[in-house]
Amino acid sequence: MPGFLFYWIAWSVWIIATFLLDKDHPSRGRLAAASLLLIILSPCRAEFFHLEFTLSLPLILFFCYGHYGKRGVWELANQAVRILIVTVAHAGYLLMVLSEPVLLIVHPAIWKTALFFLLGQLAFSRFSDRLYGTLTGFVHGHILYALLLEKYGIRVPLDAFFLDETAVLFAVLQGWNGLARLFAQFGGKSVPAGKERSFS
Repeated sequence: MPGFLFYWIAWSVWIIATFLLDKDHPSRGRLAAASLLLIILSPCRAEFFHLEFTLSLPLILFFCYGHYGKRGVWELANQAVRILIVTVAHAGYLLMVLSEPVLLIVHPAIWKTALFFLLGQLAFSRFSDRLYGTLTGFVHGHILYALLLEKYGIRVPLDAFFLDETAVLFAVLQGWNGLARLFAQFGGKSVPAGKERSFS
């Protein structure tokens, strides 16, 4: 059922942020509010430049863009190039699927999560940049793909399937970071501050 993965992951994040995270955790309130707003806005639709999308999409971009609000010009330019790589890769992947439907034998969320998880690991060094940068490029790629097909009269709404794939990618990035921190603790090593942090 389209949207199931998104709702399952979003509600899980809300429960973790509200009831399980330490009350002094700096991201607790932001995570709880963001996940709840995404759930509330997900059924709402809007259209802009012939692009139909769920209202959760601009909210996702709002939080992603906010991550870069205090960056310097050169650092922003550096991150923009990395995000552009993810954007082009995602749009290219979606176009390739049109001519190679065999890739759809496996659920698209699985293919994309594996591909963009690896790409995020290569493109970004810090976890927070990896999370927000990969998600930003992933969403931009979806938008670029939809706009390209719109020129040929094919409408690709960014709705439940889009939210499923984005949520799975978010969960895998967060989960991998949690495992990295866990293994580091068992190994007696501390993760450098700012390098890896779950729920940043």
